[in-house]
Amino acid sequence: MTTFIKVIIACLILTLLFGCTAPNDTNDVNNIPSDKNVWFNYIIPVADFNLAHSSIRTYEYYLGGTKYIYNFIVYDEINTYLNKFPLWYGCKVGCPTQEQYIKLTTFEPQSQKHLKKIATDFNAFPFKSDDKVRALVSMVQSMDYNTNKSDVYESFPYQVLFDKQGICGEKSMLLLNILSGMGYKTAYLWFPDVNHVAVGIGCDGNYDFRDSGYCYIESTKQMIITDTNVGSDLTTLNVTRFTVYPTSTGNNFNAMLDNDAKLQYYSFISHSEDTNFDFMPFYYFKTYWGLNKTKCNNNLVLCLGTCWQKCETGEFKCQSTGAICQ
Repeated sequence: MTTFIKVIIACLILTLLFGCTAPNDTNDVNNIPSDKNVWFNYIIPVADFNLAHSSIRTYEYYLGGTKYIYNFIVYDEINTYLNKFPLWYGCKVGCPTQEQYIKLTTFEPQSQKHLKKIATDFNAFPFKSDDKVRALVSMVQSMDYNTNKSDVYESFPYQVLFDKQGICGEKSMLLLNILSGMGYKTAYLWFPDVNHVAVGIGCDGNYDFRDSGYCYIESTKQMIITDTNVGSDLTTLNVTRFTVYPTSTGNNFNAMLDNDAKLQYYSFISHSEDTNFDFMPFYYFKTYWGLNKTKCNNNLVLCLGTCWQKCETGEFKCQSTGAICQ
């Protein structure tokens, strides 16, 4: 009598006595139920397969006014495997807690060793400790925001690296994973009223976000650490309700320079409408902090790291006082 038959017989007996759930082979991907309301009960199994199809992804990051390149090898097999475990936005019955969802997604085990390599690489860079964090944040912020994202599925951190794009929650969980691997105290910041996710990194109480013990990091675009002025309908982050979900313990980040830079940035902004405002110091400041735009939408023109409206009449000219139409 095979072991499987013995288990089934034992289960039938136990069902009569106490109730029993039939065993499920979680190593068989085909056994993962497609019902979005129940699959969260399953732990993603770590499969052993050959990584035969690789390619190099190149990412940009900015630090101290210098542009750097980071290369990372990705594997088609891992991406394909993770596609078999859809992360659903919606869940009504048998749902995981928010903590379970964050842990399952952020620290998905199949690609963990590959993501840990990024943490190891950034920790080995010849920068000061806090600059290593700024470099990593810049790299993730520089990845495209996925404006064509389906409203059904969410990507794992590895898939954000694979696709070089993601939305707020996806890019935030990628950052959380790597910052955790670098040894920092981190948290998932959830803003339910505006459907937004950001990263928290442990920092001094003088600079933390709303007495949370964490400094705010925006993952969707280039912004200084501690800056929460995301724009659009997210300008209420300083007043809307939010929840902190700690994801790792570790070192704190010294945000003094970042907080000072944030104040200086908005001082520039407040004077940018002044007559004869000299944009060059502002441009150099943004270059140093990696805030310059590198491309604009079709109806805008790039000048001094800022996107300007195209000229309806006349010729567009970029000068130290900004863009003008002649």
